[in-house]
Amino acid sequence: KFKGVLEITLALGNFMNSGHTLGNAAGFSIESVLMLSGIKAGDKKISLMHYLAALVATKEPQLLDFASDLTGCREAANISVDALKAELRQLNKCCDELEETLLDIAVPKKEKKEEKKEDDSTSTFLHIMSEFRSQAREELSEVGAKVELMEERFKGLAKYFGEDPATFNASEFFNNVNTFIDQFDRSVKEMRQMQKDGVNIMGQAASPSK
Repeated sequence: KFKGVLEITLALGNFMNSGHTLGNAAGFSIESVLMLSGIKAGDKKISLMHYLAALVATKEPQLLDFASDLTGCREAANISVDALKAELRQLNKCCDELEETLLDIAVPKKEKKEEKKEDDSTSTFLHIMSEFRSQAREELSEVGAKVELMEERFKGLAKYFGEDPATFNASEFFNNVNTFIDQFDRSVKEMRQMQKDGVNIMGQAASPSK
């Protein structure tokens, strides 16, 4: 549904810019779509976002709830790949330090004859912590693989939306998508109220001005 709304948005942009070099665009950035709320008709009340909402409601009403397909964007906007990788490195470093500590404890144990009680206690500690380290290593390895997969999918997402994978900021992208969703949903509500009040949105938005 989101793709359908973006296709209508592109068609609207090309129509509004017909006769200009910008009127035959093959695509646009998500960030640029946010400008629609700031481009208004002569009465300064109806924006191109209102017009887009009315257009979608008229032509493809089944797309109005496209936000229901993007519920994960809110959480995705809070994900920082760099922060995740930094935390992963720190946790792996902690595992390395734990392994060194366990080796330091185990070596003297073999070299010296300790009392049985102390020896049993040390052996139990080494056994428990060794298992913990092994499990932690395994889980960190799984998380690392998931982070790599996420990076690959973010690169694919960047290419799909015509962004440069090398400079693509996933958090910024999802924040822009969330902002667009909020603007669109608000415009839909305002558009419906305007229509109840007898306002001709299609006609009013024909000649937008900033």
